[in-house]
Amino acid sequence: MSDVTRLKNLTLDVDRNALNAAIELLADASLVDDELEKRAASLHEDALTVRRLIDWPPEAFGLVLIGHKWSLTLPQTFFANDERGRRREFPFIAEPLFAACAEIATQMIHNENDRDRFTAIASRGAMLDTIHNAVESGSRIDGCVLFGPMLLGIPAEIYRSKPPSAFGWLRALFRGRVSNNDVHRRPGGSVK
Repeated sequence: MSDVTRLKNLTLDVDRNALNAAIELLADASLVDDELEKRAASLHEDALTVRRLIDWPPEAFGLVLIGHKWSLTLPQTFFANDERGRRREFPFIAEPLFAACAEIATQMIHNENDRDRFTAIASRGAMLDTIHNAVESGSRIDGCVLFGPMLLGIPAEIYRSKPPSAFGWLRALFRGRVSNNDVHRRPGGSVK
């Protein structure tokens, strides 16, 4: 079986216990990337699933924080490269972990006891890092457009595109701040 065929047949479902364990690891602000990756390797036998468990919670948590703190147009899509190095765009719903993480993040952001853990997880994400860099450089954030992250360790072949009309849960999550007309084509979590 070729690598591309294996990737296309890979199930994207992840056990909720593995996700919860990954979130606990990510919440430990003292863990640097190498140590985090070593510990996360025990969460699942598939290396790509481990990568998803490390990469997706920070992006979802960061987006929840951004949606609560700033008034800007939020992304609906993310990017990944295929085997030929071509950038491919996918709606967030193509990654089941994103919705599960956004749900957990929404609960945690409103719980005072979880605030430090929430912040530690969100701070590991590229989108929040982009916002912080812009704010620190003196840029005005409100009214800007935020673009989704570019995933470097997860190949595009594992995702299946879904139509943009399936973003109702994201719109509800951010109380109407996202519309189906806000489809953006700029990768890397950058603001416009």
